[in-house]
Amino acid sequence: MIHSDLVNFRLELSAEAQQAAELLLEHHSNRAAINRMYFSIYYKVLALADKKNFQLVEYQQLKDWLESHIVDKINFFESDVLAFAQVYKQAYELDYMDYTDVTNEIAAGFMTKTNMVLSRLERIINIQLNENQEFEATEIVGAAKILVPWDFTPIAEYALEHAIQYAEITGGFITLLHLVKKDKDVPEALQKLNEVATNVKQKFNKVSEVIVKSGSIFESINEIASELDAQMVIMGTHGITGFQKFTGSKALKVIAGTQIPFVVIQDKPKNQHIKNVILPIDDRKEIRQKMNQVRFLSKFFDVKFHLCVPTANLVEGVKKRLQNNVNFVQSFMKQYKINYEVHEFKELKDIVTAVNILIEQIKPDLILTITTKDISASDYLSGTDEQKIIANNFKIPVMCISPIKAKGYRFNSASS
Repeated sequence: MIHSDLVNFRLELSAEAQQAAELLLEHHSNRAAINRMYFSIYYKVLALADKKNFQLVEYQQLKDWLESHIVDKINFFESDVLAFAQVYKQAYELDYMDYTDVTNEIAAGFMTKTNMVLSRLERIINIQLNENQEFEATEIVGAAKILVPWDFTPIAEYALEHAIQYAEITGGFITLLHLVKKDKDVPEALQKLNEVATNVKQKFNKVSEVIVKSGSIFESINEIASELDAQMVIMGTHGITGFQKFTGSKALKVIAGTQIPFVVIQDKPKNQHIKNVILPIDDRKEIRQKMNQVRFLSKFFDVKFHLCVPTANLVEGVKKRLQNNVNFVQSFMKQYKINYEVHEFKELKDIVTAVNILIEQIKPDLILTITTKDISASDYLSGTDEQKIIANNFKIPVMCISPIKAKGYRFNSASS
């Protein structure tokens, strides 16, 4: 996991804890709500510390660091540190004192303080994003790099057309990547790729560099994208054809294991701008990791998101998780004033079928999905939902987000 991914992961945990606190508060579960309030602040402070390259974990370290490094009387105040301390103290006392609770009025007061601190922390983080572009790979910034794998085929040209659309709106620049089997093939391929880049520059002036190297498509694309700190990768696929029907989509194999968004295309852009995006929603917690890209798209495009929610024949646990995800996404959309519409399919359980029906109804420009976590060989053989969505017969581009894995990263022991 690269540094910017870890910062993003902390921010997502903060958002989830804030959402959980609000839901628990609505149901008068005040002890649990205050616990989540604390961790919503804790994770956002942790993200800010990571962003500034301070390796802090414990509450007292973070509090002291806020007081000594962040309080500036303009963006963050001593009263904000005090509010953080008060929420921590109340959460700690409730965790270790049995048969103790707080009134709804007191809990609501802590929620107000929590939201105030979170708002000010977000302001500081946004200021940091403008000052330091290390975060560009996964957040909302311009002038980032878009990587386009190039194999001198029409489908690669289509991918480049899509990349130009994004680059012209976001202010980013395009890197063309060609992979060869042997090092001796590099010079000839580099000459050919430079010719392509020269032609594109004359028209659009958006190709900033070309890369040719020997390597495997399954490893090199991800490695190079990470090295470039690419904002996204846009690559072409011919869908699931021929032998791939039995071995799985090559595109999905490339995507798995990276947190850089991949836009997989089968055809040239149908419209000049992205206006309608399908957002499939299921019961997986990882669905919430799409939200960074929702913000990215809504910042640069006048876009409407269409939440695709099949709800037929769900067991109680799945139904509850699905509804929590829908509530979370709706709350996120409202918070950032993002245009959206919910499409519930009460007669359907299959997300792929629901997406295909919605494609016919609204003619979207993009589908935003998240890949299967810890994907296995059996998944490739049977075909995951996102594999089928990527290879949709309507040839709609699909932006794929791989879920971030928390394993291997240590947090405060009280955070679970």
